[in-house]
Amino acid sequence: MERPLAKAKLPQGTPVYADKGHDSAGNKGVLKRVKFKSRIMHKGVRGCKLTEREQRINVATSKTKYKAKRTFGSIRRRFHGGIARYVHFNSANGLSFLYPAC
Repeated sequence: MERPLAKAKLPQGTPVYADKGHDSAGNKGVLKRVKFKSRIMHKGVRGCKLTEREQRINVATSKTKYKAKRTFGSIRRRFHGGIARYVHFNSANGLSFLYPAC
């Protein structure tokens, strides 16, 4: 997880969203070390259910991830794009653009 984050050159404090498959002490340590906010979904283990708080966090994370996945899916469907990149311009209105890379 460290290499893609370094390549993205994001500012400190940026939230990083990830699926339950990335829920590990190593990944959370990397995020803490590079000073990003961890928005990795919590994963329950056998014999230890998720707390109500962890479940609420997962629901909130899912709502945000859904918007991004829907956007990338639309780009792929409408423009036949296999890869998309995210570009954010720090301007007065804070516009964000998604470009399909064909």
